[in-house]
Amino acid sequence: MGKFLIEGKWYFADSLDKAKEQHQQAKGIPVAGKVTNTNQANALPKAKPQWQIDRERMDNERTLKAQKTIEVREFITKEVAKFYPIINIDKQPGDNMFFRACSLFQQPWDLIKSDGFTHRSGNHDQTKLKAFLAEIYSKKHNGARNYMANYRVAAQNNPANCPFISAGIKPKDGAGAASSHWQYAIQVPKLIEMKVTGALLGVSDDTLSDDIGDVRLLVDNENLDSANVMLLLHGPLPEATFLNRCPASLITAWTRLGGDRWMQEFRRFDAHTVMGIKKLVDDHKEWVLSFEAK
Repeated sequence: MGKFLIEGKWYFADSLDKAKEQHQQAKGIPVAGKVTNTNQANALPKAKPQWQIDRERMDNERTLKAQKTIEVREFITKEVAKFYPIINIDKQPGDNMFFRACSLFQQPWDLIKSDGFTHRSGNHDQTKLKAFLAEIYSKKHNGARNYMANYRVAAQNNPANCPFISAGIKPKDGAGAASSHWQYAIQVPKLIEMKVTGALLGVSDDTLSDDIGDVRLLVDNENLDSANVMLLLHGPLPEATFLNRCPASLITAWTRLGGDRWMQEFRRFDAHTVMGIKKLVDDHKEWVLSFEAK
């Protein structure tokens, strides 16, 4: 073994070539068949930066959640179809089926508890309802035809502030409600058509207009003081406008306007169906689109 001086440094080796290899390795220069003494040459792993670790973790969490969401939605779709069948709503002329679009805040479970729709102004007694009818049919407002025609144009065209609850004939149509969220199918039973007179409403005939047009007053009792349902049919379609309230007994089905596909089907309006589906959704809110979301 000899002693060799290369660029001011001594190396002990069997030959000058071996000493030169030691010198190259010391300087970090790769040598054929050899490794340097650097971290890279010693195959030490390079640590990942924290941002990369965090991103990979979040990507993994999103993937797992997406998979779980798909699984849960498939489960709920099957459960709803199994226990709460779809109601086929086929609108045919003359079948007395109407549809009411509503905002988020007229939720089916609340309507179950409140026994249907009641106007936001409160539950008016029969005397007050007859006074509203007297306004609608009055000469002051140019008769029922004019009053209801203006109301069909815009809901604010209601100078007497009558407690109207309206429904049209188009299923899955959000028209008629700001930010439509729900729709309810309303089956109007065979009602009694009443001829509006001063005696019926407790006013003078001189105050009423003969310009009735296509407006029809239908009730479930000839004695208005005992009537539970009062509604006006009007317009060419026609439109059904209840006075004050529409009882839950007339609501046959409900649907969500938007949301997951299974939500957008008409299903029976009863406590078993409404509360059962609500519980199913509430129990899985972490994974499914809630009823409240748009």
